[in-house]
Amino acid sequence: MSELLLKQADASMGQAPISHIKVNLDRLFGKGVWIDWEPETLSIELGLIMDDLLLEKLTVLKIFEQEPDLFFDDVTFMLHATEVINNHVADFETVPMPTSLELAFAISEVKKIRQANDLPVTFPLSFTAAIAYLLRQEGYSKPIEPFDFVPEAMLEHGQTPADTEAKKKAIETYIEHMESL
Repeated sequence: MSELLLKQADASMGQAPISHIKVNLDRLFGKGVWIDWEPETLSIELGLIMDDLLLEKLTVLKIFEQEPDLFFDDVTFMLHATEVINNHVADFETVPMPTSLELAFAISEVKKIRQANDLPVTFPLSFTAAIAYLLRQEGYSKPIEPFDFVPEAMLEHGQTPADTEAKKKAIETYIEHMESL
């Protein structure tokens, strides 16, 4: 029975927001101490059997710690990291096309991680252009939080005020859901 409970707890750990995983690793082992540890060491120290998603989240967290600007500087990394942050195991055989909801959650999580590391959040033009492209695919005309760094001129014209409000509500609901996991 206890083995079954352990497996259920391990499975839900991979679903946790990446910022929560970082906070807990820093709390348990010391800020940044765990970065150089192998996944097997973390698994033993935590008493967890890690699934593929949790291993990928740990890899992304280590990259954030070692190369904190990579999410903003490398669009390909941002796309794959967004998949992982949104609880999908990365598929490196394809180029991900995250939804605006997934992008919003990923950006909010990266902001939390950068703030925890006392790093400013800035958005380079290449990152902004990539986000604008993805938002245009969903008909965004107005830059809403957390996309308020994207100039309106880079978005698609024609979105109604009702559409804007629906997008805001959908983003809030999605982020609340993902944070509750």
